[in-house]
Amino acid sequence: MAIIKKFRIKSFKKNKPLIKLEKISFSYGKRQILDNINFNINQGEILGMLGPNGVGKSTIFNLITGLIKPDFGSIQFNGTNVLDYPISERTTKFKIGYVPQHGGYFHDLTLIENLNAIAEILVKNSQERISKIDELISKFELDSVVNIKAKFLSGGQKKKLVIALTLLGNPKILLLDECFAALDVLTIKMLQ
Repeated sequence: MAIIKKFRIKSFKKNKPLIKLEKISFSYGKRQILDNINFNINQGEILGMLGPNGVGKSTIFNLITGLIKPDFGSIQFNGTNVLDYPISERTTKFKIGYVPQHGGYFHDLTLIENLNAIAEILVKNSQERISKIDELISKFELDSVVNIKAKFLSGGQKKKLVIALTLLGNPKILLLDECFAALDVLTIKMLQ
């Protein structure tokens, strides 16, 4: 008869966080939105933030991307404090992609002009840039609207454009702020 021993795995592997927020506090005027927020996002992890409107979910995204600075605390990407890094460096050096709840594209540019504008920043090789744009246009079924100004696209087409713009740089971290809000079921299934 075999002997069965009980054991407990205390730690399987050490996770080195891709993003680390420490003691983050932020206020709009006299109204404090975030107070001493701490969390990590590790490689391969999906983190969902739930809560009612106005509790600071979008504010956290804006802090991570560099759109706003915290009143106190630190934000680290791969162990590097990025508070003084501009948005462009956070996107290119640390491969952060962000799909905001509203906007995220140039209203007066056509869909293809939007893609080209961002691709010129994120994809240095011109052949790779063209290939990546063509792949995303095909993947998101935007072939028929490439020459239409973004402001005239439908809600679903605008959201597809913003997600395509975000994917141009092959982000390691993808921040999605209510990316499926107000979209029909078929569009949501396609985007997923």
